Order: sequence, then C-alpha cells, then structure tokens
Amino acid sequence: MPSSLPLVDRQLAKTAAALPAWRSKRPSSVRIPDDPWVQASVLAGRYGIGRVAVALKLDYTRLMRRLNATTSSPAESAWSTSQPADFVELDFGLPLAPPACVSILF
Repeated sequence: MPSSLPLVDRQLAKTAAALPAWRSKRPSSVRIPDDPWVQASVLAGRYGIGRVAVALKLDYTRLMRRLNATTSSPAESAWSTSQPADFVELDFGLPLAPPACVSILF
C-alpha cells in the first residue's frame, strides 16, 4: 500500500497544496484552522483516515476524532435510515452445479 494518495482528486490536491503553504507562514505552535480539517474529514470519509492523514501530514487521532464528530459511521447511518429487506438475493455469478457434473439415475 503506498504511503500517500495520488493527487487525482481536486479537493485532495487543493488541500495538499494549501497545508504546506499555510504551515510555512505560521509557527508550529499555531493550530490548523477548521476549514482544512473539514476538507480532510471529507477526504478521510472517501479514502480512509490513515491514508489521508499520511498524505496531508496530519495527526491520525485528531483526524479520526474530527471525522467521528462530524459524521456518524456508515454502518450506523445504514441501520438507522434504511428499512430491513424482506428478501436479499445473493448472486455470486456461479451456477448451482458445475457444468461437468452429471447425475445418472438407475
């Protein structure tokens, strides 16, 4: 697994370019504003917390806390908003029996 994400997403590329520029103009003790954290949270929801934290050089734990504070987990959202299914068909793309199998009855 690569340590950073390819900068194919426009928002990821914009955030990745803005953070180093912001960091170069501020002392290290100044906190990052909310806007980059919000953008990083959106990206973490799309690509995963660890990958975005590495790509943007952010603290994994802080990003995870911000993501959890802004959105509930997809599993919680799915359970709370959707109705249970009466029937779920699972199609694995396989026939029930291999074509070479032949039953002979005597």
